[in-house]
Amino acid sequence: MAGLTLHNVLLHAQSLTDSGRVPHAITFLQQHRKSFALDPNFNALLGTLLGAVHDYTSAAGCLELAWRGGAQRADVLLNLAVCLASAGKRDRAEKLLRDGIKQFPDHAIFRSELITVLRQAGRVRDAACESVAQWRANPADASLARRVCSELLMSGDVEPLIAVTRDMRQQVHIALEAQCNMMLQLLYSDAISREQLFEEHKRAALLLRRRVPSLPDAFTNSRDPDRKLRIAYCSQDFRNRSAGHFIEGIIASHDRERFEVYCYHHAISEDELTQRLKSRAHAWRDINGVDDYAVARLARADGIDIWIDLTGWTGAGRIGICAVRAAPVQATYMGYASTTGLDTINVRFVDAITDPPTDADAFATERLLRIAPCFLAYTPPHHLPAVAPGPALRDASKPITFGSFNTYQKITPTCLDHWCTVLRELPQSRMLIKNSHMQHAQCRDTLLAAFSQRGIGAARIELRPETPGKDAHLATYRDIDIALDTYPYHGTTTTIEALMMGVPVITRVGATHHARVGASLLQAINQPDWITTDAAQFAAAAKHLASDRAALQTLRNTLRSRVTASPLCDTRTLAAHMETHCRALWREWCQRI
Repeated sequence: MAGLTLHNVLLHAQSLTDSGRVPHAITFLQQHRKSFALDPNFNALLGTLLGAVHDYTSAAGCLELAWRGGAQRADVLLNLAVCLASAGKRDRAEKLLRDGIKQFPDHAIFRSELITVLRQAGRVRDAACESVAQWRANPADASLARRVCSELLMSGDVEPLIAVTRDMRQQVHIALEAQCNMMLQLLYSDAISREQLFEEHKRAALLLRRRVPSLPDAFTNSRDPDRKLRIAYCSQDFRNRSAGHFIEGIIASHDRERFEVYCYHHAISEDELTQRLKSRAHAWRDINGVDDYAVARLARADGIDIWIDLTGWTGAGRIGICAVRAAPVQATYMGYASTTGLDTINVRFVDAITDPPTDADAFATERLLRIAPCFLAYTPPHHLPAVAPGPALRDASKPITFGSFNTYQKITPTCLDHWCTVLRELPQSRMLIKNSHMQHAQCRDTLLAAFSQRGIGAARIELRPETPGKDAHLATYRDIDIALDTYPYHGTTTTIEALMMGVPVITRVGATHHARVGASLLQAINQPDWITTDAAQFAAAAKHLASDRAALQTLRNTLRSRVTASPLCDTRTLAAHMETHCRALWREWCQRI
């Protein structure tokens, strides 16, 4: 093919590309590179194809030649920036993307890629700020609004996310989506009152009900109060995740003579826990991607008597099914630590510690059904690592190491105040914090700065990213002596995991359900002395535990057996309590005219 013109070379290379033969197209272009080495269009095509096969360094070189040679098009600049970023040259990529935003303001892809580059560089807060700025310039862009929420979630910045989503509510077409994105973040915040929290949930429910009106209450279920009942559990977490370990034992323990258990699963991935639950359920329904109305009609066709939602307003929740009305009786349980605000949900399962009967009912739209002594029961993983002594127990010369493996968003200013009070009381002590956000440099810097502002130097704080695999995660408890709970949103799974690994947990209670779960868990193992009501008590409890290493050793040796023998692992009794409540609820419905 000697003597081909540039036009013919580019046409043939493009033809090879269009037929899916990209490597052949690259080889062909490279054979003719000497003839057209300075042509910008030739270099632009070759660079684009090299990027497609992930040879980013070579691709960037070609694209740089193309841009400087005169091919100053948006696609060339964008591909150059993307290849530079993929080759690890993110500073240069960032500069080019910002240039692209100025030179090609109508090409939103430059803004999107800039956010991606910033996040990949660990600058998650910068990525979030950039996304917010872009949305404020284009407030009607729903996809950009979703990106903002995603980036703010990634950054772990709770208060900015709440502020932005409140502004988003002014855009009618994204008001519900904005409100949904805000709900879980409200629970993390220490800057919102109980009354405000309740009002926000009612607002969310109102927006949902306007978008998703209920189906008619034309239920055909037999009104026999004593017949076998069909209970449906709906969750995305019928997997080896936190909620899965709380629901597994309940489903396995239901009385099959009196109840049929249906599971409605809205997740794509499955694992060994999913398979166990499938084998224990009377029927299994995969509803991922199925709209709320279709699921509600399926539930009605299945003859579900009591629908129990396990996710509430969490990010991937299916609370809209409850708004549509899937069953005559609807309940919410466990997966969301507050009221839903929905008047179509009849009851919420709690206990007397998480939701004291003195005042909690006034802040719930559902009727609160209290299960004694604790509303949760945990099924431990089948293969728990052996309990190992903590740092101060392995070596008497070592200081006490406190720790928290809770979600980054739970580490609020009030939480940090409590932790730092402890660390100041014990000036030789250290703290280990582990969560997924610790992989991001800006999150680490932000957290260390917050400790420094409270007089705690970085040398005393160790930050680790999330540990891959459940076994490795649990084994990490050997690196702490005492766990400090978060506030206001307590740990749940993390608290039980710590106890199962022999690590005591200090918590501080508040007024709301999510600020009282830790107290319920600790009371269930008869450790009221680890439950505190303010920063001074919190520090005193931690100091008391830290001062007695012999007692810490005893706790390491005995906590696991105490937990497994306590109500925290008594799934049979919990299931029986829930069945009693469900039967009573059903009888109430049967008596309605």
